[in-house]
Amino acid sequence: MTKDELENKIRELEFENSKLKSELDEARSGHNLLYANLAHELKTPLTAIIGFAEDIVAGHNNNHIIERIKTIATNGYYLLNVLNGIMDLSKIETERFSIDLSTFSLHDLLFDIEDIMLQQAKSAGNNFSLTCTYPLPTTIISDRTKLKQILVNLCSNAIKFTKGGDIELRVCYRRDKHRIEFTITDNGIGIDSNHLSRIFRPFEQADSSISKKYGGTGLGLFISNQIAMLLGNEIKVESTPGEGSTFTVEVNPGHIEESQFIWSEFELRRTSFISHDTLPPQLDGSILIAEDNPDNQKLLELMLSQTGADATYVINGQEAIEKAIANHFDLILLDVQMPVVNGIEAASKMREVGVSYPIVAVTANNEKKDMDHLLQIGFDDVICKPINRKEFFDLLSNSLRLAPEQKQTESISDIEKALIDDPEFQQLSESFADKLKYYATRLEDAKNTNNWKEMQSLAHKLKGTAGSFGFPKIGTIAAALEKQLKIDKKDAAMPLANELLELCTREKT
Repeated sequence: MTKDELENKIRELEFENSKLKSELDEARSGHNLLYANLAHELKTPLTAIIGFAEDIVAGHNNNHIIERIKTIATNGYYLLNVLNGIMDLSKIETERFSIDLSTFSLHDLLFDIEDIMLQQAKSAGNNFSLTCTYPLPTTIISDRTKLKQILVNLCSNAIKFTKGGDIELRVCYRRDKHRIEFTITDNGIGIDSNHLSRIFRPFEQADSSISKKYGGTGLGLFISNQIAMLLGNEIKVESTPGEGSTFTVEVNPGHIEESQFIWSEFELRRTSFISHDTLPPQLDGSILIAEDNPDNQKLLELMLSQTGADATYVINGQEAIEKAIANHFDLILLDVQMPVVNGIEAASKMREVGVSYPIVAVTANNEKKDMDHLLQIGFDDVICKPINRKEFFDLLSNSLRLAPEQKQTESISDIEKALIDDPEFQQLSESFADKLKYYATRLEDAKNTNNWKEMQSLAHKLKGTAGSFGFPKIGTIAAALEKQLKIDKKDAAMPLANELLELCTREKT
């Protein structure tokens, strides 16, 4: 072969390689679009199913009816988990699987999981317990959603493969490794040592009889292990047939200061007690909601009616544009996928004509890359379907004005009333008030040196604790400050920082 022939052959191969790459990229793009549409079509009705079920449970006092409605919600979440598993597998196959690090409360996560697992275990005739070995950090830096996904999956598996037994989730901080260690133990059917290597493969279980008897897609452990390796280490398992199994996950908690640790069960339970009994906030303000699905529109209407806020509803982006131009709103919620004009086009048009109030995207796609894209193109925040009640109410609280204080007082729960009169809680509240001096000093230093990262960290800590200890206004302002700093709006953040500093200084004196 001559030199010219060789060069021509190389060019042909390069062309074929380029063509193949383009075809692969196109196939992946089509693959991603298919799954995005699938997520939207399935998560939209699941939003209504789960949302209405949870709302009925929250407002009903008939235990017989509550148990039936909880079954509806539980099965809705099961379908959601199956869908999320398929979506995660798609991301792993197309190398789009990633983690979203944030600072969050460890004990809030643990109590969320405990609530879910207690119900599941009870339905299966099992016992579930959460055991914490202290000290534990109050907050960690990890991917909350994916860590919860791992733990819920492992605990659910333990419940599924145990009959009339005990499941325990143990949590400790391994100072020697700088890892949070989660251990899930059951006394169920166990796994033969010859089958242990198979359980972390996709679509595989210990043996074919497992799927026939217990169900499942065979994706949960595979996806959980992929997540675990991103968060710290692979999942370890020990098991004996007929005796049970132990799964261990170690997670890197990020930077932890010594002052962040909780040292007792009492402190852990007490700091979570009030916030755990979340009530809808009482708010003043007007909201424009663009949602084409009638069931989800009714759900949003029901949830908003509990807050006292005024709401206007439209069914497509074009109507939303017209309403936003003609009227003033304190907040706009836009479903991303709508007929006539979609949410992204509607938001863009609103910004073009000078609409300046916050616009929030409502989407079935919870992938971080897509959520970040929505924030980059002009949305102020993003909320995912199915809509989580607490996250939804937090969003409203950060965007709207609180109603007059007498309305807040009228809505106080029996648990909150009991805690206010509890001497131990009063002692904790006074202790927290003393710490406000420490927060005020650090906040003032951060403000004077334009240390925005430190300011955001302080705002996050106050947001998560102030309301629980009887300082709701500090918590509300801290949440608003954190939100502005997250989206890099420093001009809007500075007045909030000044107000927060004034409140902390006033309360400590």
